[in-house]
Amino acid sequence: MSYSLYDATVSMAIGALQSLSQILTRAEEHSNSVDLLGARLIDDMNPLHWQVHYATFQAQYIAAKLSGHEYAEPADDLDTYEKMHFRIQQALQALEELDKETVNGRGEMITQFARRDRMMEVPVKGVVGLWSMPNIYFHISMAYAILRKEGVPLGKRDWSRGFVSEYV
Repeated sequence: MSYSLYDATVSMAIGALQSLSQILTRAEEHSNSVDLLGARLIDDMNPLHWQVHYATFQAQYIAAKLSGHEYAEPADDLDTYEKMHFRIQQALQALEELDKETVNGRGEMITQFARRDRMMEVPVKGVVGLWSMPNIYFHISMAYAILRKEGVPLGKRDWSRGFVSEYV
């Protein structure tokens, strides 16, 4: 069995979002009255709620590209844990609805990709695998780092459990 585009993107994005959901649940349990949603790793970086926003946007963007649909970035209105969990569930649902064979057949198709002020034509696998997946990993890692900085008791297991949950 070969490692497919579906395995490298959809399965991994699902695992990453499951980890994000668990990380946020741990933050909720820890924070009580502390507002962590606006917390930042450093002053010039985006806050926790934005990290969740962009990770989920990239996951939904992957689902759209791999299904042949368009998807516009939603508003960053994630001002509660409930809204963040809801957005994660929306992204998970979009990914889980994808058909593996359809996804694997779309990798070589050419799509439009906007980067700053120019449009490019690139294979779908390039956009989802080389742009969206690193963004998902980065922004979820930043959410993890922000929460660790704020004292939430997280460990490597909290990050990795979402990826291996179907096996353990």
